[in-house]
Amino acid sequence: MTVATLTPKDMAKKAFAAMSMLSAPPAECMRAVTLGDSSKFEAAAGFPAKIVTGKDGEAFCKKRNPKNPPNACYDWSTKKLYVRFDPAKMDGGGAATFVHELIHACEQHSNSYPTPIIDAITALLPNNTPERAMLERNATYFDRALNQLKALPAYEKPLPAGADIFDTTRWILDIIAAFQAYDLAEQGFLIDKAPPYPPNHKDLKDFLGIDIAFERVLKHYATGAAGERLAILAGHWKEIAPIAPALEGLYEKTERAYMKTVDAWLAAQGPGLSAAEKKEHRDAKEEEAILAAAAQVAEYLEMVIGPEAAKLYPGGQLPRKPGF
Repeated sequence: MTVATLTPKDMAKKAFAAMSMLSAPPAECMRAVTLGDSSKFEAAAGFPAKIVTGKDGEAFCKKRNPKNPPNACYDWSTKKLYVRFDPAKMDGGGAATFVHELIHACEQHSNSYPTPIIDAITALLPNNTPERAMLERNATYFDRALNQLKALPAYEKPLPAGADIFDTTRWILDIIAAFQAYDLAEQGFLIDKAPPYPPNHKDLKDFLGIDIAFERVLKHYATGAAGERLAILAGHWKEIAPIAPALEGLYEKTERAYMKTVDAWLAAQGPGLSAAEKKEHRDAKEEEAILAAAAQVAEYLEMVIGPEAAKLYPGGQLPRKPGF
């Protein structure tokens, strides 16, 4: 395997360039956050930690995890950052991996963790320890928050003309799921029953100039810069967050329950309906099942955020349960 060897500053420049592509063309969520600047990345990568690429980088990553070698990893004992992928062809995913490990290097270099803690962490490589959770709080937060930043621009686009209740409900559920994932990342890195370790935003800002806090995205969306629907969801996130985990399940459960009622009704018709008639009737009722499920979600949203829930739907009208 032949890999171009780049200097730490070269690696930093490429990482910054690859990550900056996330905001081209500019998305509203990206206007609310800072992914750092080239000088910050260069400074972070330029301290006396060594970046090892090529065959040596490949070998170390495979040794760390033979079955599923990481694309990059940091060795706290030697203060070396090993990179498995080709840094000359770094893409957004490679950049995120590089920065994840660079955050660890910065944490050690800045004495964020005392030496005894680092020794304890490096001796406890399993993923189910509180020490591991503390170690990963900043780097893993960066990964998870960045994944949501990549997802959010799709929801900033207006719903297409003619979008129906199903389209709108799916959009609402998807953006709530994205918010929930971002919010969970903000709450901290959780392992088993250990307490979560929230990210240290000051460290991330000091190391790399990264400021991707969920609160900033919510505040920006709440201004209406990405449209009224996102403004409503972002502005009411504190009320919506407690019911967010249940909404998707509620939708599916309601749809299944409705169709079960339909199936029971069809079965009760006996031989009076042909198979073709039953299928035709069932197909027609599926639309009502979707509407019933959407209405159930709308009902919950109306309960927690009030009349503004109606503004999320076409024509400003909440979907109502159909009669059967």
